[in-house]
Amino acid sequence: MGHALFVGSGGDLETFCREFNTETFLTIDNDPGRDPDRVMDLMDLKFPPASFDTVFLLEVLEHVRNPFQAVSELEMVVKTGGQVVMSSPFILGIHDAPNDFFRFTEHGLKILFSDWDVALLRPRTGYLLSVSVLLSRLMVEKRKHVQVIGLALTPLIFLLSPVLRFVDRYLPATITTGYVAIFQKRANTG
Repeated sequence: MGHALFVGSGGDLETFCREFNTETFLTIDNDPGRDPDRVMDLMDLKFPPASFDTVFLLEVLEHVRNPFQAVSELEMVVKTGGQVVMSSPFILGIHDAPNDFFRFTEHGLKILFSDWDVALLRPRTGYLLSVSVLLSRLMVEKRKHVQVIGLALTPLIFLLSPVLRFVDRYLPATITTGYVAIFQKRANTG
C-alpha cells in the first residue's frame, strides 16, 4: 500500500486508489476554487523528498508553463520505484484558455521522462476515432449553432464507433487525441 499525490483536483480518486493499490492520497491544484487539499504549483512542490509512491498527473501537463521543471519536481517527491500515472492530450481543442500551453507526442513524453523507465505509453485513440472525438466535442462549444452540429453528429459517431475502431487498426498510428502513460522512477534519478 502506498501514498498517492493527485495533481489537479477532480475525478474519481477512490477508483484510482483501488486500481493502483494506494491507501492514502492528497490533492494539489494551483487553483483554490477547485478545492484541493493543498494549493500548490506543480513547478514548486513543497514536500519532502520521496514522499509519494504514485503521482497521478491526468490532463495536467499541457497546462504547466515549464514541463521540464515540473518533471524535475516529480523526480524529487516520488520514491525510487514509484510511478507517475499520466494522461496528456495531443490532437484536442484548446481548453482552459489562456492556460493551455503544450501538446506532446509520445517522443516528447519520452524526452520529458528520459530518466524514468517507461512502463506504459500508448495512444488513447486511433486516426478515425480521433476525428470522431473532435466532432463530438463540438457539443461543448460556446456557439449554439456549433453545438447543434455536434449534437447531430454524435449519435451517428456513436453508432459507427465499432467500425471506426476496427478500421483504425489498419491506419497509421500518427493521429491520436492523446496518450496515457506510466513512468517508473529509476534508482539513479534525482
